[in-house]
Amino acid sequence: MLESIGLALAGRAGQRLADTLGLQASRDTLLRLVRALPDPPIGAVTILGVDDFAIKRGQTYATIVLNMATRQPIDVLPDREADTLAAWLKTHPEITVITRDRFAAYAEAASRGAPQATQCADRFHLWKNLGEAVEKTVIAHRACLAEPEVTSEATVDSAPIADRNEETATADTEHSSIPEAGIDRIDEIKPIVGQFRERHAAVQALRAKGQGIRAVARELNLDRKTARRFFYATGVEELLAKTLNRPSLLDDYKPHLNQRFNKGCTDTAILTAEIRKLGYRGSERTVYRYVLPFRPKRKAPAPTPVAPKIRHVTGWIMSCRARVALMWSCSRTVSAETGRLWVAQ
Repeated sequence: MLESIGLALAGRAGQRLADTLGLQASRDTLLRLVRALPDPPIGAVTILGVDDFAIKRGQTYATIVLNMATRQPIDVLPDREADTLAAWLKTHPEITVITRDRFAAYAEAASRGAPQATQCADRFHLWKNLGEAVEKTVIAHRACLAEPEVTSEATVDSAPIADRNEETATADTEHSSIPEAGIDRIDEIKPIVGQFRERHAAVQALRAKGQGIRAVARELNLDRKTARRFFYATGVEELLAKTLNRPSLLDDYKPHLNQRFNKGCTDTAILTAEIRKLGYRGSERTVYRYVLPFRPKRKAPAPTPVAPKIRHVTGWIMSCRARVALMWSCSRTVSAETGRLWVAQ
């Protein structure tokens, strides 16, 4: 069992699984068992795949050999030298096809070690090389990717807010008017009514289970004073009544806000600046919440179009289904001369 675990998960992951199963085995033990296993027989290979991989990028590389008929790796060579691969190929004269990339050492090794085999580029490297060629072509014609035209609507939407303040303050006539009596406090607290109901229900549910105020505050991440209010409140109406009767910093300035808003000034920054001159000490956010129910419903500004990036254009070209279909069926549709051009020399 330990050998199977080592083969499937290797060292650390295998050790964790072994511990879970009650098996005493360190990661070194698992690796030692795996290394002690005899190599499985390679058998006859007719279609061979060869590629390199980095053990230490930029410094140490090795070669992986695959049986393309079974799509299974069958050997790993210690380097990517032509002599090493050629010697391996000579021990397998049954090979008829070798798929590889355009690495010169592999071309030499295949010619020396398996002269009877047909060499061809595998689909992955063909597609990769095609993508690189397409990207180079797109880069060479970068000037052809003109900047998209910006419509007048996009220009207005993308203009800085500061440049539109005057227009917002004077020309916006689609907003609703604030009643002369002002905004009802019920309208002001509508956004929090649902939140109050949910919180009160949660607090009362915990209270019914026998939990105290401190436990409720900890469970719901509430301030203890807030938890106490919801704990002893008989209903949401009691909590809302306290909120409605609470004085607001805007009370003395609401007539001015109502008058200016109804005349067309809907910019909260301007309104806040005006009432601050009259003595207001609150935040702009409070003013915003007060006039929000009557503000015009604005559409989100359209994003400013930009020129497509090189990689996006390359991906668009490469994703063309007609070209993909041609690529995958190349062995059946291309001429012999074109096919020979794809064989890496």
